[in-house]
Amino acid sequence: MSPRRYCYTLLTAALLSLLPVLVLNLMLGRYTMDDGNKARLAAEWQRTSHGIAYLPTSGSDALFKLERLNDELPNINAVIFGASTAQTITADMFPAPIRPYNYAQHGHGLLNAIGEAEVILDQQPQVRWLVLPLDWSIGFLFDEGTPPVVSLDRPDLASKAMKQVTMRERLIDAMSYPRIEGLALIFADIIRASNKRGAFREYFLQAAGDEYRCADGALARDFDTLKRGRCAGLRFDGSANFADSDPVGDASPLIANALVASSKYAGNLTRTRGAPNPVILQRIAALTRQAEQRGGGVILFMPPLLPGMDQAFLRHPEYGKYLNHTKDELRAWAQREQLVIFDASQSERFACSVSEFIDQHHALSPCYRKIWADYWKHVAHVESGKIVLPAEGVY
Repeated sequence: MSPRRYCYTLLTAALLSLLPVLVLNLMLGRYTMDDGNKARLAAEWQRTSHGIAYLPTSGSDALFKLERLNDELPNINAVIFGASTAQTITADMFPAPIRPYNYAQHGHGLLNAIGEAEVILDQQPQVRWLVLPLDWSIGFLFDEGTPPVVSLDRPDLASKAMKQVTMRERLIDAMSYPRIEGLALIFADIIRASNKRGAFREYFLQAAGDEYRCADGALARDFDTLKRGRCAGLRFDGSANFADSDPVGDASPLIANALVASSKYAGNLTRTRGAPNPVILQRIAALTRQAEQRGGGVILFMPPLLPGMDQAFLRHPEYGKYLNHTKDELRAWAQREQLVIFDASQSERFACSVSEFIDQHHALSPCYRKIWADYWKHVAHVESGKIVLPAEGVY
């Protein structure tokens, strides 16, 4: 065989071996690349089932949240805003006068949350309470700029359908390393499955997996091809359970990594010297006055951090100065604007354990349950069916 023919033969064999991978990933791509259809299907399913819906943290989960928020607006009087640090807060952590939907989303900064809260108060007179996190650790409290003008109208999911994805984009996606790696994981799941034919059908011939029951009896359905069967995802009240992430085992190395100068936590403090964006503070104060006029208010809190982390930063010779400045600024602002801030950043104050976190700044629901129980016992309370807040300040 000539060298040229040998090369052609080798190339043909390589292409033929990749052909099944291409075909199978194109089959998966009908659903995995279609954010609009995934969001629509997941919202329709949760609307009737009240189950846990899993979507990847891409465009589809944001569309899903927007669709579900519009579903719930007639039934709620409060909205929880923010990033993933607030996603594990559940509706039942609030007393009966407050009926919230958790609209927090991955990577959603405080500026975006303020813009959304302004639209909600302007357009939804039944919403009287806003819950806003003041994140120092991931820097959202320091972000420069002004809140964007946003729309929270029900999304046109049909306009985000698969037809907008070109064949070239589908081919590139199908042969990308993450897709090939994901395909290997899928086949590993199929091989382990007791019903292999059914597992193949769920992955390649359906837009979502079949419904299944979690250990606690909750109904769940996965609208992505990865991390199936873990009961991970978004609950009916908008909260997330982070069941697809492992809890922290040892806090020490994570806190040590957070204190490194190159970490995002240290960087956010040194970059801004701990000074909150004054525009953020001004707009939150205005939101509070607007909410108070309709008999509600704004519940402000600093999200919990891994036990010991906040104190480690306060003890640091450089970061401590900046973080103390942050907290002093918030305290002065709260007193000036007659606001109440609940500082939950030292989660150990509320008996949160290391295993109730998945990293330095993401607390699981059991930790938040202790935190909000403390808030309603020692800070705010319900009196004659109304929420009564204490005097202004940081608690």
